[in-house]
Amino acid sequence: MKIKRAIIVLAGPLMVCASIVLLGGALQQGQNADVSTSDTGFVPSTGQINLGFDAKLPSSALAREIPSGADARAALFASERLTYAFDHNETTGAVSSEAGVIAPIGASPQTIPAKFSNTNDTLDRVPIMAWPLGLSDQQRQRMYLAVMADKNAPAADIDDLGRTSELPTQVALNELDVLPSSIGDITQVRGLKYVKTMDKVYLVIPANRIVVDAIVR
Repeated sequence: MKIKRAIIVLAGPLMVCASIVLLGGALQQGQNADVSTSDTGFVPSTGQINLGFDAKLPSSALAREIPSGADARAALFASERLTYAFDHNETTGAVSSEAGVIAPIGASPQTIPAKFSNTNDTLDRVPIMAWPLGLSDQQRQRMYLAVMADKNAPAADIDDLGRTSELPTQVALNELDVLPSSIGDITQVRGLKYVKTMDKVYLVIPANRIVVDAIVR
């Protein structure tokens, strides 16, 4: 009789403890089920709390529009003008619309973060292989007229190429020509060759057949 009574006395607390454990597990499951999938920083199994902000995609995953050739050239010349003004401590004159831009202390025109500088934002989005040659509009016009006046026949077997395009092998072997001597003073294009169509001039690096610029009338 005493043993039976002792078992009953011991079973009571054990049943209470088991009930608490079961209740705690049920509550935990309910909390896990209620966790929003948007709370990417909360991990129920480890107790990690939400970070307090939305997870951001890495910059490499964001689509960035590549500037056109005209926009890239305009940004390059704007950067050169800003650099000249900066190096010569010029504070007046129509250098650029960004002459009074707010930038971190000690920043130069080339090191101003893109979020403060439209010019640097544009240049940052230009692939290295598509970097502009720095030809002025007058130089481009001279080159176009000189090449079109050359007696070499226009190529008829190439598609519409652009900067960073690779010239077809047969075109490079048979229709790639040396630039006219009349534009030999334009240093930016020394070592390049050209292929022309009826209305375009393609400037090409002969070693790898890469088109670095396309000049249209």
